[in-house]
Amino acid sequence: MIVNKVIYHCPKCDSANVVKNGKNSAGSQQFLCKDCGKSAVLYPKYQRSEAEKAQILSTYHERPSMRGVARLYHLSRNTLKSMLKKK
Repeated sequence: MIVNKVIYHCPKCDSANVVKNGKNSAGSQQFLCKDCGKSAVLYPKYQRSEAEKAQILSTYHERPSMRGVARLYHLSRNTLKSMLKKK
């Protein structure tokens, strides 16, 4: 019998003291760091590239509504707000 032992590391503090913490609404496994308290998905299914993010922000700066941009690119308004705060 072959057993693969996987050690997960926290993306915030790089600690190995990480435990499973249920699943999110998309069905991805959540993990909780016992050292810093961060709860996150360690391997998200989809992340937007920098080019896609730049295109979304340029579309927003052409003066359409935030709701329209969110609907056009299939993302939540909260995600769009956080992208705007980072820029």
